[in-house]
Amino acid sequence: WYLFQYNSYSPDSTVLAALRPELRSKTMKIFMATWCGDSKREVPRMLKLLHLCGVPPTAIEIINVGRGDHDYKQSPTHEERGKNIHRVPTFIVYQNENEINRIVESPVQSLEKDLLSILHRKAYMPKYPGAGWMLQWYSDADWQQHEHDSTTLAADLKKLVLNRSELDGLGKVQLSLQEINKALFTLKLNIMLFPEERLALRTFSKALLRKGDTVAANQYLEKAERYVRQ
Repeated sequence: WYLFQYNSYSPDSTVLAALRPELRSKTMKIFMATWCGDSKREVPRMLKLLHLCGVPPTAIEIINVGRGDHDYKQSPTHEERGKNIHRVPTFIVYQNENEINRIVESPVQSLEKDLLSILHRKAYMPKYPGAGWMLQWYSDADWQQHEHDSTTLAADLKKLVLNRSELDGLGKVQLSLQEINKALFTLKLNIMLFPEERLALRTFSKALLRKGDTVAANQYLEKAERYVRQ
C-alpha cells in the first residue's frame, strides 16, 4: 500500500514550488496507524510531497497508534499526550517546536494546498472542527461546572458536527484514556445531536458500563437494538 500511494501521487508542481521555501526550518509529527485506511492513503502521499520539497528525514517524526480499547489512538510511549490526537492520520506542522496548525485525517483541498495555507498562516480549519472545539472546551479545568449547559453546547456543536462519528471517535479516545466523565459528556452531547443513531447510542452505553451504571447502559443498548429491528 505504501509504494502504490507514494508512486501514484502527483502533487501540484506549482504549489510545490511555493512550498519549498516555506518548509525550511519547519518540522512535522505524523500520527498514523497501519490499520487505518486514511493513514495508508495519506501518509505515503505526504512523505512524497515532503521528499519532493527537499525536507530532510530528520525533520519528520512518525508515531504509530493502537486500536484496542485500552490503547485507542495511543502510542506505546505516549507521544500523543497533550496533542489532542483524535483522528489519524494527523499531520502537525511545527516551527521552533511550536505548532502552527495541523491536517486531520485527510485534506480539505489537497495535501499541498492545505499545507501551503497553513504555512502562509491563513485561516485554515482542519476537518472535524466539532471535536477540536470540544477539546478546547475541556482544556478549561472547570469544565465540569458547565455541564448543565449541555443544551447550549449541543446547539453550538450542531453548526460544526456533520455526523455522529466525529464525537463518537473523540469519546472512544477519552474512554481509552480513562477520562470517563469527559467521555460520558462527549457521548451524551452526541446522542443529543443524533438521537436515532444506533452506533452513537451503543458507544454511550459502553461508556455508562465503564462508569458502572449497568442499568442505564442496558437501557441505551436496548434503545439502540430497537433501531436495528426497525
